[in-house]
Amino acid sequence: MSPKRIRILHVQAVDAIGGTERTNFTLLAGMDRGRFDNEICILGNKGPYASAYGAAGIVAHYLRHNLAKLAPLLRRGDYDLVFLYGLRANLVGRLLAPLFSRARRIEVKHGVDAERGRLARVLDRSTAGLIHHFVSNSRAGACVMAEREGKPPARMTVIPNGIDADAFAPAA
Repeated sequence: MSPKRIRILHVQAVDAIGGTERTNFTLLAGMDRGRFDNEICILGNKGPYASAYGAAGIVAHYLRHNLAKLAPLLRRGDYDLVFLYGLRANLVGRLLAPLFSRARRIEVKHGVDAERGRLARVLDRSTAGLIHHFVSNSRAGACVMAEREGKPPARMTVIPNGIDADAFAPAA
């Protein structure tokens, strides 16, 4: 009997040409499909990765800014993990996921963003307790999460991005 595949929902704000979006597509396309069942939820509209997700066989949910669609997705998805990328996705996911899903919630920080405004800092800090674990792709990002954002280092892991070395192979 094979082990149960881990069901993961990745939630990000937009489908755009950017570092997080590219990293997420590469990650989801490269993960072991025998062990992981990945889906992505974009809070906004279809963008440049929509056809790539389809071609890679990755289920992509586009909410088109209708955040009410996230609750039924979480309820029927029976996810084990919900990964949240960026402040907008984090705030929505932090508030809705505990109500509609048993999934563990993980905040992911790609890079070191600029200092947030006062309202964003208050919302982030007041809902950070709803996150089970924090992940950054760099030590610098982890430091920002701990020092500037006040997130607990004991619940933090640094996982550097992988690089496809074949993309840098010399031409024949």
